[in-house]
Parts: sequence; structure tokens; C-alpha cells
Amino acid sequence: MTLKLNDDAPDFNAILTGNEPFNFHKALNRSPICLIFLRYIGCPICRQRLTELEGELNQYIKQDVRLIVVLESPMDRVEDYFFKKAFNLQAIPDPDRKLYDLFDVEKGKIGAILHPQVLKSAAKATVKGHMHGAPGGSETQLPAAFVATKDAKLAYVNYGEHAADTPPTETILANSPPLYAPKKKRKQSPVSA
Repeated sequence: MTLKLNDDAPDFNAILTGNEPFNFHKALNRSPICLIFLRYIGCPICRQRLTELEGELNQYIKQDVRLIVVLESPMDRVEDYFFKKAFNLQAIPDPDRKLYDLFDVEKGKIGAILHPQVLKSAAKATVKGHMHGAPGGSETQLPAAFVATKDAKLAYVNYGEHAADTPPTETILANSPPLYAPKKKRKQSPVSA
């Protein structure tokens, strides 16, 4: 069942890159979380998007949103690639597709990779040096993005229509409501002389 805005975010346990145990709902107590689902680590479009997300990581941090990328690749491939690129991003390798299924992030039909925007994005990524790596997932896997709040509600939901249909960071953060009110400073009473 496709998730919608204000739906309850599914809970799950996973292992993040860096071998960090992770519980989704428990982590939401500290900050909202943006999950971005991509294909696999060898995909040039995904490599390009990962590079963009690494460069945009501070935008998430400034808005107090924790960014986590979900990939179809196994842990060793994800960690090797992240190490080579010196990425600070966090990722959940999901080669068994448990999170893709939990969040109903589907595979597309053949048109999902033959879409003109996919071909344009793949060419752009390749020109920027993001060559196709080892296969390790579905070529027709569609992307998705979700932002969940402290109360485990989905404040942003986007299911891609083709393999290159990932929302820009500005769209994700602009369409996410203020998730946590800034801490109020305590008023100090004036010092009397």
C-alpha cells in the first residue's frame, strides 16, 4: 500500500554504514529523518545523486533533519564506495529489499529506464565521471523520498515515476513543515542595581 502524507511511518531496525545499529522510531525522538531510496551503488544516476546529497548534507543539518540513503547494494560495496569518495552520508544497505517493500517503493516497468529524463541523467552523470559500476540491484527500481517527524508521521512523501525522478533537496526541505520548534531562550530578569 502506497504511503501518503500524514500516514504513520513504518518502524524498522537496520544496520547503518559504519556498523551502527539503528531503530527508526527511536531515532525520530532525536530529530526528524529523511529517507531517500535510490537503486544500487553501481548506478551512474545514483552515484551522481549521492554526490549531490553529500554536497547538500549541511542543508539537512541546518534544518535539523537527519538524512539517510537506502540502497539495494550490500554493506561492503556501499562502505567501499563511501570510503573512496570520503562521503559523510549515512546509508542503509538493503539488498534483500525489506525497506523497499515496507515503504512500498516499487520497481518500474521497462519505461522507467527508457524515459528520456533517465537517458539524459545517465549521460550527464557519465560525463561528470560517474561511470556504471558493478550491477547489484534492479535497473528498473524507482526512487522515493520520505520525511518522518518525532511523532512518526510522514511529513513528506515522494514516489518517483522513473529511475531519475528524485526530488531536489530544496523541494524536500521546503515541503516539509517546521518539524521541531526552535528552543526558546529563557528570559533573564534585569539585574537591579
